[in-house]
Amino acid sequence: MAAPAGRIVNVTSEIYSRKLDLDNLQGQRKYSFFGAYRISKLGNVLFTRELAERLDGAGVTAVSVSPGAAKTNFGGQGPGGVMGLLTGVLRRTPVFRPADEAAKGIVWAAIAPELNGDGGGLFMRRKALKLKGAAADQALAARVWRISEAQAGIDPERSSMAVVSSRTRSGA
Repeated sequence: MAAPAGRIVNVTSEIYSRKLDLDNLQGQRKYSFFGAYRISKLGNVLFTRELAERLDGAGVTAVSVSPGAAKTNFGGQGPGGVMGLLTGVLRRTPVFRPADEAAKGIVWAAIAPELNGDGGGLFMRRKALKLKGAAADQALAARVWRISEAQAGIDPERSSMAVVSSRTRSGA
């Protein structure tokens, strides 16, 4: 008996950066806490898009999902100052949903049969979000993947993703 379709869910945020400076990926020239957060969320979306592309035809769907604003301890040990104050105040507003409510969107993304084969998208509250700016650039997603491989010391010709990608593209 064949296994059901596989699913990879990467949790990210709808508050991702719309642009990416490939010459400042480590924040060495310009850095801010919130800017780094937004760039990391863009990285999640781009990673998922390229992963979905590489898994095309393999019976595995990769998607990104944002739980939205949730009442968690995220950022509680982060910077003080204005960001710390802002996060603390916002957590007390109705905009921030209880964590168990926010988690329902993640669970849905993991099991929703309607997402089978619909990889690379970003979802929030069971709805697809339109990708904007750099997140909509598949060529950039592939480029960031290659940069990540190089930074991690992965030989792209020998990685397991190269094997999966070549199999799915050749129909093997």
